[in-house]
Amino acid sequence: MTIQAGSYKLFFTFANKTGHSIQQASFWIKKRDFETLFTRWEQAAKTQFMQVGSTAFRAGFVTRQINIQGQSLAEIETRLGFHKGRLSKGAYFLVAEELPKNEGFLFAGYTQVADHRTANVYGNINNDSDPYYDGRKSRIAQSWSLSGTDRLVKVIPVTEHDENMSPDQQYVPGSGIPQWKLTRAIQFRVEAFVNDYPSGRFIPSQGFKAIKYT
Repeated sequence: MTIQAGSYKLFFTFANKTGHSIQQASFWIKKRDFETLFTRWEQAAKTQFMQVGSTAFRAGFVTRQINIQGQSLAEIETRLGFHKGRLSKGAYFLVAEELPKNEGFLFAGYTQVADHRTANVYGNINNDSDPYYDGRKSRIAQSWSLSGTDRLVKVIPVTEHDENMSPDQQYVPGSGIPQWKLTRAIQFRVEAFVNDYPSGRFIPSQGFKAIKYT
């Protein structure tokens, strides 16, 4: 890739099935267009290759399984603070296969406060100069588990983030369940894919048993 006055020159090599180069091409693209294209490709790649049982490294927001297990997609939208219909095309539910270290996550309060509102509402809740900050992180990390209802769960909607919607439109006040923000990617396993909106439910493989009424 070559950079020139706000543009990128991209080089492509096309290969046959044996891996031998058969054709090369290049073209210029404006930096803004390239960044938009890359962002869309990156977002699509997050879900395109996911399969139940596969593993993936992810950062971003998580909650405990107990907060959303057994609930419908519509209920989970409300719980997490997604706008109505965000999960209408379904969502992947990932469970952590490792726990983050203290330096790998931030406090993010509760889901009635979206990320872009955190500082205004909570102030500096991640003040690492606070002598008690690391201890508080250690205590909360002790409440997480790699099994049962205290597993960390990440929800990835099929419907991507919409750059044409304002943050307040996309990330509305949720019902107030605890959330944390992973700043370093950890390994997750794809636990489930649910797409029967709005009533399809997230039923995890462990720690939850649906009650059937007769």
